[in-house]
Amino acid sequence: MNGPSPQHRAECDCKEFYGGKCIWPECKSSAVRDDDPAFVKYWLRLGVSRYFIERTAARIYNEAFKGIQMLIHDHKLPALIEHAKIEASEGTCHRLQVGAVIVRDGRIISSGRNGAASGQPHCKIEECFPDGPACRRAVHAEANAIAFAARHGVATEGCAIVSTDSPCLDCARLIINAGIKAVYYSREYRDVKPLEELKRAGIYTQIV
Repeated sequence: MNGPSPQHRAECDCKEFYGGKCIWPECKSSAVRDDDPAFVKYWLRLGVSRYFIERTAARIYNEAFKGIQMLIHDHKLPALIEHAKIEASEGTCHRLQVGAVIVRDGRIISSGRNGAASGQPHCKIEECFPDGPACRRAVHAEANAIAFAARHGVATEGCAIVSTDSPCLDCARLIINAGIKAVYYSREYRDVKPLEELKRAGIYTQIV
């Protein structure tokens, strides 16, 4: 062995470990980070590699949520994504069109798209455009779907949400508090931290 590569030192990308322990003790990926969950910090301090911890946690997560996956049968997901895309096409935010539907027992009970709050001026093309600064007017699709259900007394406890895009952090927290148990999406938001927060809250996530 000639020693770890720079990439390995940065990312533990070579995945060389024995018994859960990285063979290169200086591997930086095994350093404890401030934002690590408590159980990750515990095992890292025992010398277990980050790669091994993450893969083991993923296996446990997938086993635990096998039942929740049946909230929506796989054959229905493409059609539900298409419904979300139709919602997105009616969004009034020029920066990004996003649509979402909330589903119980395979049936849509609420929907939303990103755009200005009811009765408020829509986004202006000169203020809101693709790859431009964050939109200040739009309410996100997931938030609108949850708000519509709440306004009409429709319970979202135990439901799933199907969206064109994975949620931002604020929407992820709304999803948690709405009692939604699964999130399906077709594009990944640029920040994966919201998905991590959903998983920590026990919510199943899946890209479709």
